[in-house]
Amino acid sequence: MSRSLTRSVAGGAAVVSAFALAGKALGFLQKLVMAYYFGTSGLADAFALAYNSLIAVISQFPPQVLAPFLPVYMSVRRERGEVAARQLAGTVCALLVLVLSAAVVVGFLMARPLVEGLSQFPVAETRAAAIRLTRIMIPSVLFLGLIAFGTVLLHAEKRFSRPAFAETLSKGGSIVVLLLLGHWMGIDALGLGVLIGTVLGFAVIAAGLRGRIVLSLAFRLIWRDPDLRRWVGLTGPILLGVLIAQIRTILDNRFASGMASGSVAALQYARGLNDTLVLLVPSAVGVVLYPVFSEMAEPAKRAMLSDTLLRSLRAMIVLLLPLSVILIALRQPIIQLLFQRGRFRADSVALTAWPLVFYGAGLPVFAVEILLMRLYYALKNTWVPTLVGAACVALHVGIILLTRDALQHGSMALAATLSKGVKVAILWIGLRAFLPSLQGRRTCRFAVQTALALAAMAAAVWLVSNLLHRLAWPGAVGGMAIPRALGLALEIAGASSVGLAAYLLVAWLVRLEELTLAAGWLMRRGKEKR
Repeated sequence: MSRSLTRSVAGGAAVVSAFALAGKALGFLQKLVMAYYFGTSGLADAFALAYNSLIAVISQFPPQVLAPFLPVYMSVRRERGEVAARQLAGTVCALLVLVLSAAVVVGFLMARPLVEGLSQFPVAETRAAAIRLTRIMIPSVLFLGLIAFGTVLLHAEKRFSRPAFAETLSKGGSIVVLLLLGHWMGIDALGLGVLIGTVLGFAVIAAGLRGRIVLSLAFRLIWRDPDLRRWVGLTGPILLGVLIAQIRTILDNRFASGMASGSVAALQYARGLNDTLVLLVPSAVGVVLYPVFSEMAEPAKRAMLSDTLLRSLRAMIVLLLPLSVILIALRQPIIQLLFQRGRFRADSVALTAWPLVFYGAGLPVFAVEILLMRLYYALKNTWVPTLVGAACVALHVGIILLTRDALQHGSMALAATLSKGVKVAILWIGLRAFLPSLQGRRTCRFAVQTALALAAMAAAVWLVSNLLHRLAWPGAVGGMAIPRALGLALEIAGASSVGLAAYLLVAWLVRLEELTLAAGWLMRRGKEKR
């Protein structure tokens, strides 16, 4: 990967990461406010099911089916000009609006049978709340789809900040509505906030496209457009793949709704912690690298593509493995510090900490999957990820059925990590047919180096966490009477800092290349500033 390309990717990823950080901070604040008001009660379960099993499931289709539209759109613009590209965009936009509008109508009218079919809630009040929330939030899927469409067009222009800001604004809108109306509307205020937030996000995207793209769109269906057929041909397997993947989410929530009260909400809180870390760096890097992958997909540039992929993957793994250790080892104090207030009590902490063990272990796997999927789409190969994903969903369900009695709602998190791990392994092996220059020996050396550094970090975190816990809490031997929040913060910060120091030291001793390159880059930047 050239130095200029590295700077371009790093700069774009930094912009997206900055907005993603703000967006995830607001999204996490939304969960904190929700936890304060509703904890792991039946109302929290109702919102988690309505949003995750219906709204989020439907909203996953537009960004996924539009993913292969980016290379097609860029190819048409390069080969046939701007007018042809805009005509194709107008056709896709019209088709998207028609399909999503129909989904909104059906979802509103069929909310009751949908909720009853997707849940096993024993309490009628919880089911009624889920039905009501579904009807409040269902129009948001139209705006989310239009946001996804506008995001693709802006990414084609190498404009990343506005789409990221739109997501940030949508999260902020939902929090404001919940804070203003939560006391009067209850959980319904959160549903209304989701809808208002998506409208605000769409307004930001529309403003960014106005005058540059949207005013030139031909908002009509041109069914005989060969480029439209080309895109539809690529979306077929993706539609199947998304449907299969969403079956996993739906079944997870259905299984959890039949377990202890609060299990659905606890899964959402735990997965939210994990997803926050995944979306900060891996998703941002994936967004920026996708156009780069598309440009390097030609056979003549495959060696450069292999190098870009390997460097990006190793850099993300080096960053995320320590975070995975911290999530697992310090899950209890982290959840206590972030969530334990209001109606989120000690039982809610225990309920949320259990699945976080397995989600935390899968953090690097979820990150690697993002880049590999982007690369397959850039190579215009959508069938392989779809077929692999279908097989791994079956594996996911099988793991739940085998472990749910012993692990309860933790079985869903374990199934997600194991099935995604198998998927990543198969996709990586399959890439060698397209990128024969991938270096297996170098990858094995990297795995051994990171494993040694990680073992040192895990030991350090465990030792320091136990020591600080004994010092910080009056109930422990030799403990001091200090404020609860301060004691938790000291335990997390101290154990994490010492653990990271141990990780960096061992990584330096074994000469882990990614850290050496990062240290050299920081030293050069420091000299330039001086």
